[in-house]
Amino acid sequence: MHHQSLPDEIVYQPGGLFPGTISRLQAMGHTLVERTVYSAEIAAIGRGGNGWIGVADRAGGSARAY
Repeated sequence: MHHQSLPDEIVYQPGGLFPGTISRLQAMGHTLVERTVYSAEIAAIGRGGNGWIGVADRAGGSARAY
């Protein structure tokens, strides 16, 4: 999910928000826009049981980084 001042809208990826969340945000007056393509991928480092692991967001087709 992404929100910025201008344009004043919340952009989200398909399946990124529960329908109830969308309804509640709209009821509060927010403008929501479902993006038709994935706009970003996230790479992160996480601590696992055996140390650190690199991971990537699978939404854009990425896989685990080693």
